[in-house]
Amino acid sequence: MRKKIWTWVKVISLLISGLFVILMITFLAFLISSTISDKEAIVDSVHINRLALILGGLSLPGVLISFTSLVDLNSKKKFIVTMPCPKCKHLVDIKLIEE
Repeated sequence: MRKKIWTWVKVISLLISGLFVILMITFLAFLISSTISDKEAIVDSVHINRLALILGGLSLPGVLISFTSLVDLNSKKKFIVTMPCPKCKHLVDIKLIEE
């Protein structure tokens, strides 16, 4: 029973977040098209600045995710090296883990 509720919560949250993304894209498309089609809005820089600030604000989570993935301090790098054995000449896989 608990598993069914958890799957429904996941499905509903995915639908809500997907709907929010679609509505945000639709709103931005309407805002951009109305700003471009209006001749006075192009001359008036307030609308263009507002649009640039909205788009810049929407890109901030992506920038934050990129920076946190670069600063991931707890991950250890793993390397696999294949080289011939000096005595019997068959290939040996050596696994190295960064400390």
